[in-house]
Amino acid sequence: MAKKPLSLLTVSQMRHAATTHLAERTAQEHLFTSRIDVCKRTEDVAKWHELIVGDGLAAGNFRPLFGDDRVFCKSSNVEGVAVAPLSGIVADMCGAGGPCIKAADLLTKKIRDNVV
Repeated sequence: MAKKPLSLLTVSQMRHAATTHLAERTAQEHLFTSRIDVCKRTEDVAKWHELIVGDGLAAGNFRPLFGDDRVFCKSSNVEGVAVAPLSGIVADMCGAGGPCIKAADLLTKKIRDNVV
């Protein structure tokens, strides 16, 4: 398990957005932050690889997800953490399976009812 993956995100100064467990905690706190999934830009793969391997985060509870800049369009900053948009968080939680599906369902209901 990574000791301080959040500190790696802040020192990296590369664009990122948290999703699944960590992002869900900022919206409703149904899941434990047992894993940190972070969306990153595809063009930054080599830089992130160096940073992650150099810091010993190559395995365990830190999972980088690479894609295009669309995930950053409606991202927000919550308590110093860049967070993916709610629609992206729900989609990623459905893909993660297990307890994330229940959390995605609860979050979808809150979005529908304008609670978050």
